Amino acid sequence: MNKYTGGIHRHSTIKVPVDIKKRLEAYARPRRLTLALAINKLLEDDDILEMLDEIKALISRQNELLEKNNLILNEILSSLRNVETVRTVEKGDSQDLPVWARDNPWIEVLGKRR
Repeated sequence: MNKYTGGIHRHSTIKVPVDIKKRLEAYARPRRLTLALAINKLLEDDDILEMLDEIKALISRQNELLEKNNLILNEILSSLRNVETVRTVEKGDSQDLPVWARDNPWIEVLGKRR
């Protein structure tokens, strides 16, 4: 059952120009809607379009922030690539290292990469 074809409501009359009434009938007929239900559907669709416009604006703002973050991250990465290693750790001299790095075989492997 189409959600626009049910329900009992109180009625009123409105005056609309004939050309608008014809357009509304042309819209309602293929959808098997009354004029009232067609108006209601169009109003609901308009509400949805407003929400979509808000979502579009939020996504646009989010993209702007992501682009700024990307620029910042690229600057940080560039800076890190330009920094030379200040301190090297000799094998067996690992007491000053954090616990997770002590006796880690990857420290020696990564130390050889230059």
